[in-house]
Amino acid sequence: MYFAGQLARAKVDELFAEAKYELLRADALAERVTKSVTEAKALADSNPDVKAAKQELVNAKANRIRAETSQASTERLAAFCSRELTRRSEAADRVDRSYRWTA
Repeated sequence: MYFAGQLARAKVDELFAEAKYELLRADALAERVTKSVTEAKALADSNPDVKAAKQELVNAKANRIRAETSQASTERLAAFCSRELTRRSEAADRVDRSYRWTA
């Protein structure tokens, strides 16, 4: 449960970082009047605010991937423990029943 909450938070943080990046980039594009779109995009991407927002987006994506990995690992471990406990409790039950009916 804990890692599922962390994953949800990381996804929301990533969405906010992406929205901020897109907004700042669009503002930077709107400020520039150039001959070509490629030049305008290059100038927008060189804006320090856009660069910082892009770095925040990269960090948010990394945190989401880290949270997904932690959640998947925890779920696998929980499933393994559940299977092992079931196997051991069933084996103990069979042993108890066999001793009950022996002389």
